[in-house]
Amino acid sequence: MSNEIISLEEVIKYAIMSEKECCVFYRNVSKLLEGGRLHGFFNRLAEEELNHLDLLMLLIEGGKVSEKVLHLHVVIDTDVFETLINESWNPYGLSEEQLLYLAGEREKIIIEAYERMMDIKPAPLEVIKTAEKIKNLEKEHLERITTTIHNLFSR
Repeated sequence: MSNEIISLEEVIKYAIMSEKECCVFYRNVSKLLEGGRLHGFFNRLAEEELNHLDLLMLLIEGGKVSEKVLHLHVVIDTDVFETLINESWNPYGLSEEQLLYLAGEREKIIIEAYERMMDIKPAPLEVIKTAEKIKNLEKEHLERITTTIHNLFSR
């Protein structure tokens, strides 16, 4: 656990980088599975990650949070964000089932990241509501991934 004191804007930027990495991961997997049964599934996940990114960008660039508030310093454990951003999530050479499990692990980590983001103090309600909304969308991803694993690979 690595608690850091950073600005609220930096926390949001960590979340933005995490969403970008998730999108890149899903795009890479989708390209690997071009023409396969899970190509569209991973392509949709990538598109949805872009929507999450847009929600976060609105906090910084859309004026939903004032400059003054964005510069408030908060304490947050950044390890989960760092895991998504810095670790190698190489999808090459994996089976469809392994790719789905890897995607599920990524989703669990990002859900944890948004839970931590919701707990920071002080944080404006708009930031907490956005983090909660995206966390719930990520939970839906995890549920779809889990269901797909069950439907395709349960014997």
